[in-house]
Amino acid sequence: MPVRILHISTPKSWRGGEQQVAWLYEELHRLGAEQILFCPEDSELKKYAEQQNFNLRTFKKSFSVNPFTAYKIKQICRTEKIDLIHAHDSHAHGFAWLAALLFGNKTPIVVSRRLAFPLKKSFTTRAKYNAPTVAKILCVSESVRRAVAPTLQDENKLTIIPDGIDNQRFKKEKTGKLHALFGIPFNKILIGNTAALTKNKDWLTFLRTAKILLDDGVNAHFFIIGRDEGEGEALRKYAADMKMEKEVTFTGFRRDLADLLPEFDIFLFTSKKEGFGSSILDAMAAGVPVVTTQAGGTADFLREGTNALSAPPGAANSLAKKVKKLIDLPKMRDRMRKAGRATARKYGKEKTAEKTHKLYTEILCIK
Repeated sequence: MPVRILHISTPKSWRGGEQQVAWLYEELHRLGAEQILFCPEDSELKKYAEQQNFNLRTFKKSFSVNPFTAYKIKQICRTEKIDLIHAHDSHAHGFAWLAALLFGNKTPIVVSRRLAFPLKKSFTTRAKYNAPTVAKILCVSESVRRAVAPTLQDENKLTIIPDGIDNQRFKKEKTGKLHALFGIPFNKILIGNTAALTKNKDWLTFLRTAKILLDDGVNAHFFIIGRDEGEGEALRKYAADMKMEKEVTFTGFRRDLADLLPEFDIFLFTSKKEGFGSSILDAMAAGVPVVTTQAGGTADFLREGTNALSAPPGAANSLAKKVKKLIDLPKMRDRMRKAGRATARKYGKEKTAEKTHKLYTEILCIK
């Protein structure tokens, strides 16, 4: 008998978490699960779900403790005979918890946690995470597991299932698209990163690293690919103050990332703290050598000198030295491409779904 899952996702924007929800729904459908996606009526995920003909329910997102949304969850669980709720973010967890607390919904809850930051020490947070209806908390990495553990009365509820990537989406050969789109000479080394423009992604260290390399005579162009979520103006000003405007391109959010990412010669990832770091795995799948900060969850799959080179967060000088090393050693770049692709294949989205589906059946004691 197939499991019946209610997925809850609350962000209106489209970032890595929403991509994971979409991929999980699609892969679970392949495995025979019956599913409903519950998300905001004006969200990017809702638009995608409609295009893909997901079984969809929506709500109007107003505030994070809306009892009307919680009641709607209770109704869906009752009328659709839902076996399990999968809450994919903190607000989704809150709604599912309220459905149990206020309206007596007994459907067990699985919570996904992707952030490596410690949980708040509030009464509400402790109550939400230790609620009897919470069957399992899926952490994307050991770093996230350690961050959540101090809040829990029962650490056995924690399990690690990494996020997945689509290994088939990237072109194997360079097409020159980045050079053509932005008028970059073909003798330039392309160094870039793909992430939202937020403080946690530490794009300032990316730019400091770029400045060190340019001052050292490296013939490179740097790409910042991602939606501006508050840091864009400051980053552009820094680039201008350092007289790097001609060597740094801000592309904004791009939907053709699968075409652009393989064009990089080096992927430079500078995040301060990362729950998992699936964008690094994307770069590896695209055959791009990686230089990265040692940012929390990335430790689960990074192997220094084998599939990546790394340095501490904020260490622009060390990062620049690692980038220079890769530029100077083409054989190392080739070895790293091969090792990176092998690493990426271990984290395919289909494997994430298979592990998640297995966990669902274990919770529900289905054979």
